Amino acid sequence: MQALFWPCYAQRAAFWKSKWLSARKELLTNPLVVRHKKRRQIHLIAAKPMPPKRSKTLTEAELRLMKILWERGESAVADVVAAMPGGSALAYTSVLTTIRVLESKGYLRHRQQGRAFLYSPCVGEDEAGRSEVLHMLQRFFGNSRERLLQSMLGDGDLTPQELKRLKELIAATPDDSARQA
Repeated sequence: MQALFWPCYAQRAAFWKSKWLSARKELLTNPLVVRHKKRRQIHLIAAKPMPPKRSKTLTEAELRLMKILWERGESAVADVVAAMPGGSALAYTSVLTTIRVLESKGYLRHRQQGRAFLYSPCVGEDEAGRSEVLHMLQRFFGNSRERLLQSMLGDGDLTPQELKRLKELIAATPDDSARQA
């Protein structure tokens, strides 16, 4: 690396001043910097990643545990671990963590029996499914049921029996004028 050479002091001073000003500007605009007003010192604080925003919808792991709890009813964590299908066995602590997340989301509640907590679903399977569909409807289709149906019908995967059943369901749905009366 070649050393910098300046023919005069003014050029050297201007160079280092520009470097100092750009570094100072970066420090002043960085949200991870805290400044002491009295001492005029600048301190960097450790960057902590923001935790992901907690979603009200169920992840795949949460849904697997909820299906077990909907099937079994009130259960301890050890019972849920034992009821996991053979290929997807999880550690006790992983299941416990996921169950606590489900409890904080409002899908489960617990009661204490002896030293163990028994967890039971407080949201039914149908209600959870309806909530997921409404969430998807809002996120991807702008709350338009028509766009959702067009998407379902447009992919060509519907069997004639499914199409017939959908037509029957639509025909059986009360009209808006009948609802308002």
